[in-house]
Amino acid sequence: MVASTDYLVIDLAMQTAKVKPIGDYLFARQGDNRRPLPVWFKQNDQPFPLTDYSVIWEQTNAQGTPLTVEGVTINGAAVGQVIFYYPSQVFAVPGTVTGHFAIKNDGQVISSIDMTFEVAKDNVLVGIDTTPFLNDWEKFKSSLQTETDQIKSSLSGLQTQSQALSDQAAANKQLVEDNAAAKKTDLANFLKTSGDQTLSGKLIVSDLGLTNNGSMIPLVNAKSTTNVWGEKQSGLYYYDASVTGTVTPPYLPDNYKTGYVLFVYQDDNNFYMNWLGSGWEEYKRNGVYANWLNKTGVQIYNGSWKLGDTIQLACSSQFFNVLHFHIYLNYQHKYIDCFFMDKHLMFIMNNSTGTHIYNIYMEFPDSTHIKMAQFKDQLISQSTSTDVTDAISVEIMGIRITES
Repeated sequence: MVASTDYLVIDLAMQTAKVKPIGDYLFARQGDNRRPLPVWFKQNDQPFPLTDYSVIWEQTNAQGTPLTVEGVTINGAAVGQVIFYYPSQVFAVPGTVTGHFAIKNDGQVISSIDMTFEVAKDNVLVGIDTTPFLNDWEKFKSSLQTETDQIKSSLSGLQTQSQALSDQAAANKQLVEDNAAAKKTDLANFLKTSGDQTLSGKLIVSDLGLTNNGSMIPLVNAKSTTNVWGEKQSGLYYYDASVTGTVTPPYLPDNYKTGYVLFVYQDDNNFYMNWLGSGWEEYKRNGVYANWLNKTGVQIYNGSWKLGDTIQLACSSQFFNVLHFHIYLNYQHKYIDCFFMDKHLMFIMNNSTGTHIYNIYMEFPDSTHIKMAQFKDQLISQSTSTDVTDAISVEIMGIRITES
């Protein structure tokens, strides 16, 4: 328990233009999350009851960017005491933060004097983006869009090359028809072969074996394969997982049992493949295979889930290093990423009764099952939680974002 002498005392009746440094109460480093600050709100030196009030933090960071957050609070032992937990956005930029608390209730707002503290730089972090304070999932989706655009650009380049080949073939065919190309007899005479009567006549495109009913389609169609790893040429390949012996990624949903693979081949020790639409990618560099990647995410569960239930996944969770949960509860959607070591989901929802903190604790009996061991609901204004027995709708996506 935090002693009363350790609380930062803020008198809401104080009237001063001076800025109060609070570095003795709050140390923060760039990238911190849930950093606590014990605060004792008073008014005219009397404890200020916070019943039915929300505690809001409003600030500008060292870059001058404004931010308003409603941090998680836990009541202290005395009236007006709370421990305010700051979210990570508050500490995203190193330097001086200037801000104040705002106590709000049904249109009533009481703000404190301005306060400052320093956010120390974390030299390990690289390129933290604070505008517009995107969460990890939205940043991740932005990176996926960039890679998708790159793939589309590559496919556009292939289509342009294919069209150029078709145009050139048409031009060559016209040259032959105009008798502007060498005849078979000319070629035979040049090679000094004995008179082979089958060489008489003009050399036409169909003799090359490249056409299909007069078109050049075979040059640009996807080539069927059962093992992309065995191919020796870059291009677009078609696969059908139902064909015996077909080699595929770790898991393909039913709607991707057939499809296309973009294959970029340098040599046997260096190549790349992208199973279009499914999200699966694989690299081989200098003779070493990297782990499968799936940055888009593949659906491995979609259904209901409640306390005590054990759900079965469509494939082994060990293929992924992140599980992305889409939860639908009380007409609200929540999106949470979970690393396997966490085994814990936390999200916040607001309704007519107040702000609720939900915690789901999971167990993994094996790689294809997840059990909901606990489902807790706690109002911020209360110190105890209750079990949630209602079923929730959940979609789980398996994601692999690192090669190691």
